[in-house]
Amino acid sequence: MGVLFPIPNDSELDQAEKLLLALLEKTGDGIHTITLNAEGIGGSDHKQFHFAQNWSIGGFVPVDEMAVAFGRLLAVLVAGAPGGIVLRTWGTKDTVRAWAFREGKTLPLTELETFSAYCRNPETGEYKDPPEDVTYADAPTL
Repeated sequence: MGVLFPIPNDSELDQAEKLLLALLEKTGDGIHTITLNAEGIGGSDHKQFHFAQNWSIGGFVPVDEMAVAFGRLLAVLVAGAPGGIVLRTWGTKDTVRAWAFREGKTLPLTELETFSAYCRNPETGEYKDPPEDVTYADAPTL
């Protein structure tokens, strides 16, 4: 049996598209990965979307085969499934930002909240050292 999620309506599909565009505007130049996680009845699902962009030359290069499944899961989150978004910008020192989804709305996480979510063992609650090549940052409002 699969995981059961809310079924997005047309309005929620449109909202998901607008949310993705807002996220892309806030992302900036570089190579990025957006990871979505959605919790449903019977389990969870996650999808990644890799892309590069350079606004000075008007370039946005997505990995197209990821886009449809990613968009569907984003619409599931907009439809009310709990979950989150993690944006990782790759570089000499990677930057990680995150948002939580509550009742279809994105809530930006602070640097400390993002660190706490990703540097803590979810089973034991113990903190682990963050990787040396990663910084955590406040997420902007979308």
